[in-house]
Amino acid sequence: MGYTHYINADRSFTRGEWSGIVQDVPKVFAYCEQHNIPLKWEYDSKRGPIVNGDTIRFNGVGEDGHETFYYQRKMKGFWFCKTARKPYDLAVCVVLLMLSQAAGFIHLSSDGGLEDGWDEAIKAYKEIFGHMPPMMPEFLMETSEIGR
Repeated sequence: MGYTHYINADRSFTRGEWSGIVQDVPKVFAYCEQHNIPLKWEYDSKRGPIVNGDTIRFNGVGEDGHETFYYQRKMKGFWFCKTARKPYDLAVCVVLLMLSQAAGFIHLSSDGGLEDGWDEAIKAYKEIFGHMPPMMPEFLMETSEIGR
């Protein structure tokens, strides 16, 4: 068993919803680069992370990689990504926050809470986008002072 984040998507993204995500994910990649968290297409690849009209795909590098974050515009239903709390978990959490903010049909949950790295993801989100996530995922509201 590992440290895992989960999505349950009621439907897939429309092209319009996805286009905003495609514009913003590279900002997360740049933030990680500035904070010495290298990202690649796969943990053992020289190819960089990707975000395009259909796909977001990235992992940590070498021993700092674990399971590849792979999400597609047309995905719906249940999905998960195990990060084992490796450094690239920050990028995974920020992208998950982005996905949930872009669409009310994305429901997040995680094996962790604020003290497990989500606090750093919220801080990074604010630094990248200039504001707090407008809606906090329910699992964080239930397990933290944010919701009280």
